[in-house]
Amino acid sequence: MITISSLKNFADEEMEIEYYVLTPSMLGQFIRKPSWGIRAYYDKLYGRQRPKTVEMEAGEQLHEKHGYTNEQKFVKKFQVDPGVWVELRGKPDKIDDHGHPWEAKTLDGFFIPDHKFEAAKIQLLCYLFLMEQPYGFLDFISRNTGQSIKKIIVHRDDPYLFSVIRKFIKTLRRQRQLV
Repeated sequence: MITISSLKNFADEEMEIEYYVLTPSMLGQFIRKPSWGIRAYYDKLYGRQRPKTVEMEAGEQLHEKHGYTNEQKFVKKFQVDPGVWVELRGKPDKIDDHGHPWEAKTLDGFFIPDHKFEAAKIQLLCYLFLMEQPYGFLDFISRNTGQSIKKIIVHRDDPYLFSVIRKFIKTLRRQRQLV
């Protein structure tokens, strides 16, 4: 039986809470190369902005050309483990007329490398979770031709998303121990 006295004692004990603010882009970069995701986390945390590359500029132009211009932001706070809270925030590239998110990625040529596919998939899984949608779409666009080369449906998979978030946090913790 829980009494007021036992609740007071419990409340007096210090409980360490970890809180992380993550974005789909960070997790996508983490999938491609863990150090990229960690760097993106610290850049966001400390307000650092990196200059855009030629590929990024071309990608932004193709996003606009194909209608990937959504500005609606989604935010969700949730617990991934006891005492470990995450605030996930981001904007899908597009939301279709049925409310499904789209994530667009630009490529050189026509081949979709596995790591680029997995990175795009984890970003889309973030939006599916944030928007509580059962599925969404990936669109791969060639920078060479400017045309969409492959559209893929992705179904929501929260267990996989949470496993990636946990790996990300575990890597962040290891980074802090090195400091």
